[in-house]
Amino acid sequence: MSLDLRSSLLKLGKVSELCSALDAPSVHQHPTKDESFVILRGKVRVTTHRDNGSVIEDVVLCAEEGHYGVNIPKGVWLMRLCLFVGLRRSMR
Repeated sequence: MSLDLRSSLLKLGKVSELCSALDAPSVHQHPTKDESFVILRGKVRVTTHRDNGSVIEDVVLCAEEGHYGVNIPKGVWLMRLCLFVGLRRSMR
């Protein structure tokens, strides 16, 4: 699941996403735009791959450890995996 918090900037095409809460793996590619990923809380593994599946880079982002972000060039496959959830949703 990914929860997006959006603003009018999205409608103008200035940004594609402002904030996401991750709790499930995400694998995707942006063919026409770079993607920057900055962590605010928790711990996330970000792995980039070539089209043939070989790993380009594998990093763990964790603000508490001083590893805040990564930029993924357009056309590169990326996987985001939540390793530690900073906030839990209450199930009512």
